Amino acid sequence: MAKITDLPVLAPDDVDGQETLPVVKGEDMVRLRARPLVDALAQPHVQQAQAWAEGIEPDGPGSKSARIYAEEMAASSARLDLLSTDVGSSVAFTDALGFESSRLSHVWLTAGAFDTPLLGYAGDGRKMNFVDSLGFEHISLSGSDIDQSHLTQSVLDHVELSAERFDTPLLGYIGGGSRLNFVDGLGFELPGATVGVPAAAATPTIAERDEANKAASSYIRAQIVPAPPMTCDYAIAVSEGQSFSIGSQAGAALTTTSGLSCLMLGDQVRAASIDDVHYTPIGPAMLKPLSEGRQGPGSGGSTVVPAGEGTAYYGETYMSGWLRTLKARMAAMVFQPDIPSRKLVAVAAGVGGRSIAQLSKGAAPEIYLRGNDAVRQIAAIAAAQGETAIVSSLSWSQGENDAGAARAAYKAALISWISNKRADYMALTGQAVAPLVYLTPPGGSYTRDDNLLGVQMAFLDVADEVPGVYLVGPYYQYPDPGAHLLANSYRWHGCQIGKVAFITQVLGRAWHPLRPRKATVRETTLLVDFLVPSAPLRFGTPYNGAAEVNTTDKGFRVTDGGGEVPLTAVEIVADTVVRITLSRVISGTARLWYGDKTYHAGMGQLCDSDPWTHDFVWTYPAPDLSAGENISALNNQPYCGANWCVQFCLDVVKEA
Repeated sequence: MAKITDLPVLAPDDVDGQETLPVVKGEDMVRLRARPLVDALAQPHVQQAQAWAEGIEPDGPGSKSARIYAEEMAASSARLDLLSTDVGSSVAFTDALGFESSRLSHVWLTAGAFDTPLLGYAGDGRKMNFVDSLGFEHISLSGSDIDQSHLTQSVLDHVELSAERFDTPLLGYIGGGSRLNFVDGLGFELPGATVGVPAAAATPTIAERDEANKAASSYIRAQIVPAPPMTCDYAIAVSEGQSFSIGSQAGAALTTTSGLSCLMLGDQVRAASIDDVHYTPIGPAMLKPLSEGRQGPGSGGSTVVPAGEGTAYYGETYMSGWLRTLKARMAAMVFQPDIPSRKLVAVAAGVGGRSIAQLSKGAAPEIYLRGNDAVRQIAAIAAAQGETAIVSSLSWSQGENDAGAARAAYKAALISWISNKRADYMALTGQAVAPLVYLTPPGGSYTRDDNLLGVQMAFLDVADEVPGVYLVGPYYQYPDPGAHLLANSYRWHGCQIGKVAFITQVLGRAWHPLRPRKATVRETTLLVDFLVPSAPLRFGTPYNGAAEVNTTDKGFRVTDGGGEVPLTAVEIVADTVVRITLSRVISGTARLWYGDKTYHAGMGQLCDSDPWTHDFVWTYPAPDLSAGENISALNNQPYCGANWCVQFCLDVVKEA
């Protein structure tokens, strides 16, 4: 018999439990495979550990929290049975959750009863990692190793699973160690996501809700934006949509001096014709310094109206506020007053009084082509000079003519419009990365309640679902002349677009507006969680015309199966949480409205505390400004950078 030391060495990676060992049984020596031997020897210890964890033997080393968790696990063990794996590639979930596995990316399990809080994160798309709050990894399991025995350890609080190949990022959590919820990348719970019976699940406190809201906001804002690189000679920004996109009813032009290497095509930022299918510039088709002008006399007029001479319908647009805010921040990043080699070009190509169908590709007349025509001309000018041009971004300000549209229908139409425009602009310039898109939904007098604010909700849906599309915020808060915006208000909103453009295009970070996350009600207390760009929340005073608006309900409304539910109090109770006290218990389906038309004229009072101060000020007096722009609280004050809450109509979840 050979000596053991003379035998070949078996590599650890080759050990599979099928090896044989010599074993003495009684007085005989026999061969036995290693795996059953190890299993038999380890089984009593496994049973003992399980008994300790389950509290069957309370004197064991298992902590109280471990026993509590074991009880919770038993009450909802079905949720663990749902874990499975796609062969060697990703963690998947069965149909019992109601989701296709390809839609899931992250699931975050939490058990509140654990002693030591831990944070989990996704590994390489094939592993489940357990990591404590200091960042030290405790266990890393491949999909085939995931089972209940690994989840009953008292030191674990959070676990996160990830799969790189999934299409839609999701975050999930377990409330109180007994619920499994699925939450999308913006922090909104998906319906039907609870699995098993929540045994003694604790209702989150206001402080816990606030913390979760802030975490969700941080998660979104940390995402990297696939923005077109701003390394070209000319970066074109196109304002599309209907009347708000071209400065309707502004009457006056404020930004009449150029600056910061911002340009336009021709002598005006708008075309010579307000509604022609071609974009014919006013004056020579050449790039000139960006400045605002006037056109009129009425809404159908295209005549250039010099400052101080007669009436004009069209005046200041978003464009100067947008591009000069963006360019000033770009220059500041390199400690320069300007970056002359990086020029921004403004195009206002919208057409007033048109529906999204009339503005879409293939419509007759095809006014959709106006923006394309302008971009084609600018790209040709750049090419003739041996320079490069791309469309870096476009804005969409529309929906007023579609205010009564169904949510799903408008959403589908807007996604189609964005897809077509991006493809056209990329083909025209040869750029490889699609332009970013900035959305401004309709509001104020253009709000409709009979479709549950369907168009406003569709804007949120599109921003949630289409990469590189961002909802800037509403316009209901600005002073207005009755239907559109004042000259200062257009420039102010343009500055807000510029702020979001800087965050997304230059800093490369994602953006979300001030918006609801979820609403829950218990008896007469309704709590609303918000995603807040710059906490804390606060109540401001929007303008109706030139008058400030201040109401006790702050723009909120609640309805249920019995009709209107009177509100007795609306309070901000945390940085990201609003508490609404109801006059009675709700019945049937309940909805929370903000900025409805019936009672609030399409506006509300909720905003954040963004410290951003814009470079432009509310200018008054100035040539051609109406008396409505003389607002003492605003005159000569910098435009405020606060973000106002978008309008919404949200289903309320009843809590037991």
